[in-house]
Amino acid sequence: MEKISIMIIEDEVTTAYTLHAMLKGDNFSIIGVYDTAEYALKKMEQLSKNRNEPDIVLVDIFLKGEMNGIELAKIISKKFKSIIIFLTSTTDKNIFEKALNIRPFSYLIKPCDIRQISLTLKAALYNRKYQFELFEKIKELEKENLYLKNELKKCHMQNNKES
Repeated sequence: MEKISIMIIEDEVTTAYTLHAMLKGDNFSIIGVYDTAEYALKKMEQLSKNRNEPDIVLVDIFLKGEMNGIELAKIISKKFKSIIIFLTSTTDKNIFEKALNIRPFSYLIKPCDIRQISLTLKAALYNRKYQFELFEKIKELEKENLYLKNELKKCHMQNNKES
């Protein structure tokens, strides 16, 4: 299995360092660790230009800088293909609901066991691959459906001519 590429956006130095070390030790490829949404967004744009977006963005909600993690995740989810997973210490219902509007894969509460994070990251990537397979199958079925509709139209036209 190829390495899953991760971008970590976390402003607590100890948490960021621990995540980086533990995930790297669990065979993940860490693209970068950033403490502000603005800097992370700049890096995402650079990575996207090089077609090297991370598979998953692990983002805290409260960050240094002007923009919070929810605002950042909203931009990332619109502009890029990376999966969003929130990793935060907040359990506030209103913040949780705002985060859910972004449609993240998961919302993990700190402190969080590294094994749980690792399994969540792997499940997220697996689900994304499965969704892409389903999307491709749907496109294939839509093409087949269009073909059958056209054939049916031809049959009706043929029957009308013969009548």
